[in-house]
Amino acid sequence: MALGAAKASVPVTVAAGQTYNVDVVLGSGRLIVHGKRTADTSEYDEGIRWDVSGGSIETQTQYGGEENFDLPAGDYHVKGQLGEAIAEVDVSVPAGETTDKVIVVATGKIIAHALFAEGGPTATEGVRFDILNPDRGPDGKRKTITTGYDDGREFDLAPGKYILKGSSGVATAEAGIEVLAGAPQEVSVVLDAGLLAVTAPGGERIDALGTKKDIYGKQPIIATRFGEDWQVALPAGEYIIKLRKQDGSETTAPASIKPGERTELTME
Repeated sequence: MALGAAKASVPVTVAAGQTYNVDVVLGSGRLIVHGKRTADTSEYDEGIRWDVSGGSIETQTQYGGEENFDLPAGDYHVKGQLGEAIAEVDVSVPAGETTDKVIVVATGKIIAHALFAEGGPTATEGVRFDILNPDRGPDGKRKTITTGYDDGREFDLAPGKYILKGSSGVATAEAGIEVLAGAPQEVSVVLDAGLLAVTAPGGERIDALGTKKDIYGKQPIIATRFGEDWQVALPAGEYIIKLRKQDGSETTAPASIKPGERTELTME
């Protein structure tokens, strides 16, 4: 017989024509967990993942703001996770009793945006966000905690300080943020970039080159597109756009990219 993770069995000898009443003692109790993102809210958060482990059971997993676990009597470890925020507690579940626990998975929500310039406009295509640890590791790099895409991406994070990295095209920017438990926060990074739109009939390859030559006398390739048209976010500055046509011929044109502005270029 089983009830949730609690199981028990008894041997029974059955004779023909007889009816038997068999009592099976599970020795189980019920654990009820309630999850909140802040201690002062009255609402339970439906996005919480619960993992209950311990004793002889396999880890039991459920999702929701309020969840029931039927367990063999014993001691258990409860892990609640909401996005990247985690709370862990140890509980005892007595046989024949219900253990009721309210667990605060302290969480703040941020809504991320990437702006081409101070005050906008907002980048809405090809946008990526990375949440980074503000402290650098032994290799000098920051650990990526989580990644998401598209404007308005929401992240559930434990309260604390982070680096928000945003990118669109080849434009990238970082901003320090502090996440607080409770109401959602709108946060932004400023790319200091503009949008280049190239139309190149008969084009095979388009390169955006830097204007300053490297030590070998070559102009660095900032970004590349194969085809006859291209729209890409570039950091503000001066560029040389190089077009290679399908017939093998090449041509170049200068392009000036300004923060928050669109630059259109037709190459033939």
